[in-house]
Amino acid sequence: MPKLRIEHSSPGDQRWLGSLHGIDSARTVTIDPADFTARVVDKIIPSGTAVAVKGGKTVPYVSGGSGGEEKLTGFILTDQPADAGKIAVPVVDRVRVTVALLPDSGFTIPAAGNDLTACTYIPREG
Repeated sequence: MPKLRIEHSSPGDQRWLGSLHGIDSARTVTIDPADFTARVVDKIIPSGTAVAVKGGKTVPYVSGGSGGEEKLTGFILTDQPADAGKIAVPVVDRVRVTVALLPDSGFTIPAAGNDLTACTYIPREG
């Protein structure tokens, strides 16, 4: 008899999504939660965390970073556990993004050439 386990999950706070357009075509990437420790909130990597690819690994996006981490490739669609080993996560790269509602309050819209997405950004007011 196989060992079964029940997991409860939540999509998280997805108010950062300005519309539902594009969420049906999320792609799957593998992340190592250990790379996201600075982004973890209550043992969760939150929905809306921006990602990039550095050295062939999906890592957090860092505006002004180097080696690839400064090139935005998408946003994690749903909350992810931060206390696991490598995990497969859904990433969207063609959605409307309400910048003020992203989990990273310091998120900066990438400069031309550093945005590898087809996202439309609804900027912060003020």
